[in-house]
Amino acid sequence: MERERFAQAIFWYSLAADYKPNGEESVQYSWLPHMQLGLCFFRIGDYERSYRHNRIAHRYIPDDEGIVQNLKLLESILGASNTRNQLS
Repeated sequence: MERERFAQAIFWYSLAADYKPNGEESVQYSWLPHMQLGLCFFRIGDYERSYRHNRIAHRYIPDDEGIVQNLKLLESILGASNTRNQLS
């Protein structure tokens, strides 16, 4: 059930991230959906997509400490994962 809710959230946040009314860059169409997508993908274990969306959010608000911490955590997870894959 919880996974289905994240799938729904991913669908709606993806629509918001892709939507640019009249080319404007407001919060609800810029960094916010990407930050939320990063959280959703993290919660379902898709760390690569979580990292990608956190990077996009970081481009909009590079001084946000939460996003910086998310990126560090994901880099450590993905780095460990890549190291394990290379050893296999």
